[in-house]
Amino acid sequence: SQPSAMLVVQAVALILSIVIGMMTFTGSMVAVLKLHGNIASKPRIIPFRWGVTILLFAAMTIFGTLAFSFGQDWNDRNFGLVCIIIVSGLASLYGVIAVMAIGGGDMPVSISFLNSLSGFSTSAAGFMLSNKALVVSGAFVGCSGIILTMVMCM
Repeated sequence: SQPSAMLVVQAVALILSIVIGMMTFTGSMVAVLKLHGNIASKPRIIPFRWGVTILLFAAMTIFGTLAFSFGQDWNDRNFGLVCIIIVSGLASLYGVIAVMAIGGGDMPVSISFLNSLSGFSTSAAGFMLSNKALVVSGAFVGCSGIILTMVMCM
């Protein structure tokens, strides 16, 4: 059995991995649709985007915390699973909202950034699984993607 501090680290890493991974996946799908012309390449910004973003991240934090609350045991984890599914849906929605606000000309930069996020998601999954190889390889992918993104922005 693991100490409770390690379980908290693994729970946080699991939620971060889900949030970053779903944002990356749906953001990449929107980017592909914009590049293929299935969605207009002009930026589309929802009204009160800053407020929606704050509400989405607050809801992801609340449901992520609830997923590991209430003393659930291994055989009764339905409530936690529902909370994780809700977090996944909210992160997917944020991925769509974030990339829809980017114009077609800046899409290669956003794809590079989304690629770096996939590395950080892998690194968080490595923390959750206590797998040093995933942590290191995810950090390499994430950092190289951030460097590429910064170079492309210059």
